[in-house]
This record gives sequence, C-alpha cells and structure tokens, in this order.
Amino acid sequence: MDSIVPGQWQKTVAGTSGAVLLLGAGLVATNPTQPTYENFLVGQIENRLQQECSKAGMNLLGAVANTACLGISTVSSPYLKQSIQPVLSNSTTRHNLMVASIYQTELEVPELKFSGKVSAIGAFNTFLVYQMP
Repeated sequence: MDSIVPGQWQKTVAGTSGAVLLLGAGLVATNPTQPTYENFLVGQIENRLQQECSKAGMNLLGAVANTACLGISTVSSPYLKQSIQPVLSNSTTRHNLMVASIYQTELEVPELKFSGKVSAIGAFNTFLVYQMP
C-alpha cells in the first residue's frame, strides 16, 4: 500500500483551487458584451445574405443576379449594420451569468429567410449558437 506524503493532498487541493479560480477569472474577464454579440449577429445575417445570393446563381440568369446580389451585399454591409443594429438592440435579451452570457434574439427578416429565434452562449469573447432560424 502506497503511503501518502504528508502535506501532498493540501498542495493538490491548493493547486486545483488556484486553477479553478484562474479559469473563473478568465471567464469573467472575457464574458462578451451585448454590442459584441450584436456585431456577431450582423455578421451571421451578412453570411446568410451571401448564401441566398449564391443560391440565386445556380442558372445562367441567376449568375448575373448572383454577381449583382453579392456586389450589393458587399456595398451595403455598413448600411446593413446601421439599419439592423437598433432592431437587434431592442429584440435581444441578455442573461448575464458573470462567467458567460446567454443571448436570445427574436428576429424577423423574411427577405433573407432569417426569421425566428437566435440563441447563443457567449464566453471567452466568442459565441456558440445553439438555435438559428
């Protein structure tokens, strides 16, 4: 039977406690803000717009429409952000858990087939989307 070195378990507990505290402090420090989430969601909407443009380019006439659509989406990006940001601010609920945040947004953009609830968890300055229309 192995004998336990006196004081070893205290060092193990202290080391583990320190690591947990350090991880917790890191989570608190990198808990993303609502404006950060809104910028992330605008990017998701822009991606959806580009996907819808790509779908339009499946045939010859669609290829012309696709080029025009992608051009418009690239040019309109700053305008999209300015126009949709207030909508996102008003329709987003943040549940701040200190170490992470849960975001829920009710969004209606039928033209982009982007209508419904978006739910995401924010931690370490990034987002994990677990519900997307």
